[in-house]
Amino acid sequence: MFNWLLVLAAFALPLVAQTEKAAPQQPLPFSHKVHAGALKLKCKMCHPNPDPGESMRIAPASLCMTCHSAIKTDSPAIQRLASYAKSDRPFSRASNPSVNFRR
Repeated sequence: MFNWLLVLAAFALPLVAQTEKAAPQQPLPFSHKVHAGALKLKCKMCHPNPDPGESMRIAPASLCMTCHSAIKTDSPAIQRLASYAKSDRPFSRASNPSVNFRR
């Protein structure tokens, strides 16, 4: 019985030690679950380098406005996005070192 508990503890301890940090606050909200999941948009529709990996780049605001010029235009977040696109200002997302997009 003791050996079984020791084996269980050896496997469980690393899992407990890998607690996820809270995601950093982003300048604009974005959900891959909505865009790539529910809406089934392909990565290459928004990303210039669509292969999964550490060097994935963020789509420019002007590309987002391709759809969002007509979708959710009353949303304050989309209005902020539109201001980025109109002024041709890039926005950057806060990084989260615990996120890994590799397959």
